Amino acid sequence: MATPGIFRREHGPRHPFGQFLVGGAALTGNLSGQRASGKGFAMIVGGGVDARVQTHFSIRILEVDYLMTRFERTVNTLSYQNDVRVSTGIVFRFNLNQR
Repeated sequence: MATPGIFRREHGPRHPFGQFLVGGAALTGNLSGQRASGKGFAMIVGGGVDARVQTHFSIRILEVDYLMTRFERTVNTLSYQNDVRVSTGIVFRFNLNQR
């Protein structure tokens, strides 16, 4: 997926961000020996907040994303899947430009 991101350059302890990703999705499956696959469109819109611990290390407090996929069915109709993803995590930044 390709993405333009929105990041606020702050020197405070919290860093909000937003993202919009578009790209392709692949679907494969097997049911009773019958194999099926397909390719479609995918999109993610979301954002969150990181809390800086050190210069190159942060804790992702919260990230919430909306994920949409669209596949074409065999009868020439479209199948949509809409999901919400909520996550936390650890962020490592490999920035060579120190300020």
